[in-house]
Amino acid sequence: MAAARTSTPLVRRFGPRPVVAAGPVVLCFAALLGSRTEPDSGYGFTTTWLTTAGLGFALATVPATDAALGGIRWR
Repeated sequence: MAAARTSTPLVRRFGPRPVVAAGPVVLCFAALLGSRTEPDSGYGFTTTWLTTAGLGFALATVPATDAALGGIRWR
């Protein structure tokens, strides 16, 4: 929810395309961090990459959904 609220001011400032494009980049960085997780990794490291993944997912989906719904003509 916090990441979804973060994307709105970014879209106002930069537009939806750069924000939506940045989402998968952040998500890939989170996947890279997640791939480095080992059985003895602590909760702090796991929380870091899961939070980063949530931010990347929100940056990708929230503006894209808003843009798609904004293009629909309502009767």
